Amino acid sequence: MAKILLTFKNNEKEKAIEKFLEDKISATAYLKELVWEKMNEKKDNAVVEQKKEIEDPANNFD
Repeated sequence: MAKILLTFKNNEKEKAIEKFLEDKISATAYLKELVWEKMNEKKDNAVVEQKKEIEDPANNFD
């Protein structure tokens, strides 16, 4: 199991992020879901790219 420590700087953007996460019931669970979605998005995009290459190899043939 890994742990991540978030450190926020004293600027408006990071203060807004910190406030947003404080309003969540479980900021940790929320961040885990975001990471999970991003991981799956990359996998889905890789599968789509592979399918594009395999679909019709003669498509560009003149």
